Amino acid sequence: MSYVENLENSKSEYPFEFWLSLHNKGLSKYSADNCSEVKRIFDNLIEQLQHLTPDSSDAVKLEEFRKAVLQLNNVRQHKPYLIETMEREEFCELIDIIGSAAGLNVDEISNGQDLASLWRTW
Repeated sequence: MSYVENLENSKSEYPFEFWLSLHNKGLSKYSADNCSEVKRIFDNLIEQLQHLTPDSSDAVKLEEFRKAVLQLNNVRQHKPYLIETMEREEFCELIDIIGSAAGLNVDEISNGQDLASLWRTW
């Protein structure tokens, strides 16, 4: 599978359809607007990484992750109810999945943590 395809396939791990199903069961924080806002951040991350090449430096790739996590920090600041324990765990895992798809050695770069922990405030 190609670099671009690997990144595209990481979208299969998105939690947003599940979130919308929870909204339909009464969890208002998972509104279509909130899901779309966060999904756009991840879509943009993947798109920016797809514009790079597998041989792009880790530093260049990590800059795209930093931007995405800072955007998630901003969401958390304005909507603290949206990123709680479950969402934090989902986002950290998803960011690591995308990082691996981008060819990053996630464990090495993050010292056994998750990539998001390098910048996240949530």
